[in-house]
Amino acid sequence: MKIILLPGLDGTGMLFKGILKVLPKTLDIQVFCLDELEGDSYAKKAQYLAKHLQSTELFIVAESYSGPIAYELCNLLGSNVKQIVFLASFISAPSLLSRYAYLIPTFALQASKLNIWLLNKMGFAGLGSESQVLDVFKSISFANKAKLKNRLQNISRLSKPKNLHATPVVYIKPTNDLLVNKRAVDEVKSVFNNTKVVTIFGGHFIAQTHPLECADIIKRAIDEYKTTQYF
Repeated sequence: MKIILLPGLDGTGMLFKGILKVLPKTLDIQVFCLDELEGDSYAKKAQYLAKHLQSTELFIVAESYSGPIAYELCNLLGSNVKQIVFLASFISAPSLLSRYAYLIPTFALQASKLNIWLLNKMGFAGLGSESQVLDVFKSISFANKAKLKNRLQNISRLSKPKNLHATPVVYIKPTNDLLVNKRAVDEVKSVFNNTKVVTIFGGHFIAQTHPLECADIIKRAIDEYKTTQYF
């Protein structure tokens, strides 16, 4: 079974570094950079991945932005998707403000005193260290700016998902997520009827502030899946 990690809005996968340090090196893990996937929509990027992973059993970790890609992969690959861990993610509009995500100017995605303060408050619920906040800006700086803008547009265009799935899901929910509201989490639970919600104290960037706890949840989900295969 291959474990694939799909990153948040930055798309680089760099922000998984804390989790990758903790997960066992024996696991077959692949981190995907969204800029390197063909297609300009959630569905097209999922189609590209499905084409290359169609004969593979998958365990998906989807952070924030990438939740809809995981959902689309379930539509395309069905039972080959064995389990999903959503990290503060969503499959429909994460908030009312997300409808206007495409209006965010590119200068707001660059490190400055004001932007660092805003990101810490909104993304980390005021709990992030300076280095953690700067890591986010650093990862964004490596992203293709046109593709980054396209991802913001994709968030604003999200609609209610139509298909239901029995794929087991673990949803890692920060206690103070200011970017993904309760309705969006409930949407995940309604589409994936076998969903377990695990709460961790913190803000939206929970994988960056709590990599050890997130990695432990991912590993336990993998171990539980492997255990079921012996019965």
